[in-house]
Amino acid sequence: VVVKAASSVPLGLDSPEGIEVEPGVVRGFMYENVSVLAWYAAPTVTAIEDLFRLGEPLRRQNPRGGSIVHVMRGDRLTIMDGPARDAMVRVSNELGETTAGVAVVLAVDGFLASAIRSVITGLRVRSKHSFEYRLHARCEEVLDWLPAVHQKKTGVTLDPQKLLEVLQRAAASAPSRRS
Repeated sequence: VVVKAASSVPLGLDSPEGIEVEPGVVRGFMYENVSVLAWYAAPTVTAIEDLFRLGEPLRRQNPRGGSIVHVMRGDRLTIMDGPARDAMVRVSNELGETTAGVAVVLAVDGFLASAIRSVITGLRVRSKHSFEYRLHARCEEVLDWLPAVHQKKTGVTLDPQKLLEVLQRAAASAPSRRS
């Protein structure tokens, strides 16, 4: 039996361009019940809270949950501040057991990549709930584990090629100029 995710996606998240949730900071994309977030700058409290609100209809339509892929890239990417970390932990706790898997693609290297990995580990330790997560250097690596984890938890089978297309669109997307 193949289960399909609910198909009503708000605000054009399933369009090829996605939707810029906070200009210059994050753009959201959607495939089935997988949220793909292209981060161009450090996550902010506003962006995190807006993404959580934006996902509410999807969570109602897909009560078995979904997965999230964060694609972190760009020359404006830095470490998130303390209030943003607190907001990320709050959202993680709110999403609770409905999160099947979280993948983070770090399209940066060196000290910044190490620092971001450390922050992610800290967030994970502070979260009340357990979900599978992996850190990756390339979008293609996500396909090695997320589809199976996602299907097991949500019942939704992902087409790896379609997921890769969305991940690559996110990785290639460009932020608008911040005002």
